[in-house]
Order: sequence, then structure tokens, then C-alpha cells
Amino acid sequence: GGNRRGTWRRIFNLFAVWSLTGLWHGAQVNFLLWGIYFFIILAFEKSFLLKLLSRLPRLARHLYAICLILSGWLIFAADRFDTSFISGLFTSSVFDGRTAYILLRNIPFLVIMLVGVTPAPKRLYERARRLSPCSAAVMRNALSLSGLLLSTAYITASGYNPFLYFRF
Repeated sequence: GGNRRGTWRRIFNLFAVWSLTGLWHGAQVNFLLWGIYFFIILAFEKSFLLKLLSRLPRLARHLYAICLILSGWLIFAADRFDTSFISGLFTSSVFDGRTAYILLRNIPFLVIMLVGVTPAPKRLYERARRLSPCSAAVMRNALSLSGLLLSTAYITASGYNPFLYFRF
């Protein structure tokens, strides 16, 4: 602990947590860099940016977070760091046949996510709960089971997909 013991203690705690989180994911440099990347972001935000970010519109804060998080996943997924990896991020074709295949294959998930971020599911659930608490529970369980089955079907149909931690 010690977040209430001053700025330097908080920064040290953030560094310890995020560097250990990176190492927990694997013994490769990219995982450690991923953890340090998030440490730097959080330390900078807590030290300087919180007041500025709180004044931004909600959409700007969300876009800020999404950009930083997605950049972090690039570090996480990189098997090696050399000039070909870095230049490939900016020079390769963004939309090729493989990208189109992945996008089309994941349209059901994209549609579910787009509907899920609207108020419609909550309104539907509240309406079902008012009509019958039992029907709301059935609907919630059916949707959860459907999500599990859809995810499992996609994972098993994708062929060889090694578990992330088997690389450790």
C-alpha cells in the first residue's frame, strides 16, 4: 500500500505493480515494456493530467483512453522490436484480404458491441423485469449463454489459436 504516503510512494507502487504485471504475462521484453508503458501513462495522468482530462468532454476522454490502450496492445502483441516491426505499423496496407476476412468474420460481435453500448439493452431488461422478474432472469441467462456459445464457436472454428500463456 501507501498511495496516501506521498507522490513518490504512489509512483513507486505504480511502477512495481505494472512492471510485475508485465512480467506476469511472460518472460519476453514486450510484456515488460507493455507494463512500463501503462505505468508511465498512469503516473503521468495522476501527477499532471487528471484536472485537464476532467474538463474534456466525455467522448474526448473515451477516445483518449482507447488510443492509449490500443497502442499498448501493439506493444503487448509484438514478438520482436526492430525497425521492420515499427515501420510495418505505418507502411503496410491497412486493409488487405486478411483484414477484410477478419472484419467480416467478426461482424456479429461488432453488431453486438454496437447495440450493447446504447441504452437499448438496459431499457429492454428493465421493461422485462417490470413485467416479470422471472422473464428478466431467463433473458439475462439466455444472453449470457448465447455469448458463451458464440465465443466458443468462433474460437474453435479459427483453427490453431494457442493460449497466450503457453508462450511463457
